[in-house]
Amino acid sequence: MRLRGTDSLFTVGRGVTLNIENLTLKGRGNRESEAKTCALVRVDAEGTLNLKAGAVITDNYSSEDGGPRSFSFTKTYKNRYPAVNIANEEEKSMIIIGEKINGSIPAVAKAIAEKDEAFIRELAKKEAEAGAHFIDVCASAPESEEAAILKWLISLVESVTDTPISIDSPSAKVCAEAVAWCKRPGLVNSVSMEGGKTSLVFPVIAGTPWQCVALLSDDSGIPRTVEKRLEVFDALMEEAGRYQITPERLHVDPLVEMLCTSEDGIAKVVQTMSTIKARYPAIHLTGGASNISFNLPARKFINRAFIVLSMNAGMDSAIIDPLNAEMIALIYATEALLGRDDFCMEYIGAFREGRFEQKK
Repeated sequence: MRLRGTDSLFTVGRGVTLNIENLTLKGRGNRESEAKTCALVRVDAEGTLNLKAGAVITDNYSSEDGGPRSFSFTKTYKNRYPAVNIANEEEKSMIIIGEKINGSIPAVAKAIAEKDEAFIRELAKKEAEAGAHFIDVCASAPESEEAAILKWLISLVESVTDTPISIDSPSAKVCAEAVAWCKRPGLVNSVSMEGGKTSLVFPVIAGTPWQCVALLSDDSGIPRTVEKRLEVFDALMEEAGRYQITPERLHVDPLVEMLCTSEDGIAKVVQTMSTIKARYPAIHLTGGASNISFNLPARKFINRAFIVLSMNAGMDSAIIDPLNAEMIALIYATEALLGRDDFCMEYIGAFREGRFEQKK
């Protein structure tokens, strides 16, 4: 974590009220030995920061083993980080969208069919405790049944965690309707330039903190070239601009296809990601890590390699299993190798917290 006085950022998350008096940083060794006050730079939509007496946050890098940072807040959440993220603009940590509550998974389909509320609640708790930033909820059911199942699943997840919901449906109409069922802003998954989907979802989330996954496809299907995907991206950004949906609220999915049918590996995906990130540094790049390995043996190795290469191209959001400790460890390691984790403090902290141990 790189904190340099007024260069640093407070980012207070949506819907969070945080009360502190000041922030100090004690430097490491003689390099930055003086305590500094970190300036307030940004408060996200509907986030509130109250500066008042009492709470002090100290980040101590001075111990010989690079000892753990100590934070003291009036309010924190059980998540990968406390309720406030302190980082440079250049430092972006991976946003984890938990994928396990999906009706296409046999165990979840069985729980849905049997109305097993305890199973769904337990799964949601595990994903939240593992550090998911969003919990994806997908009914994977016929359209006539989907809305009712989705509403039931959302209510169960929200009964056990404050982690925001990712509403996952191929139907833009269902996604737009489901926004009203959620207690707090989350993520719509997803829209594209197909069939007027943006015109159904964007007006609903305009003027709110809701974020949205946007797929780079249109009425002609999945573009075969980088150039065409970027044309679709431009059209999406134009639509988003009409509703004043800013880049940092979008998670762009360049469309990860099966590796076994690709002629150029992930070259198109990497080039698309790199180009978008260069043009819009604040935008999020996302995708389903498991899509790449369909129909291949030993899929986990393909998935892991894909995450590393995609993070290098700018991916900072992924739909993955947060209970997969090996994948989480790989993400922390990749962030450190890409220079997003000064002195490997986040990596070391996650290891000490047992984040790399497989959860049962």
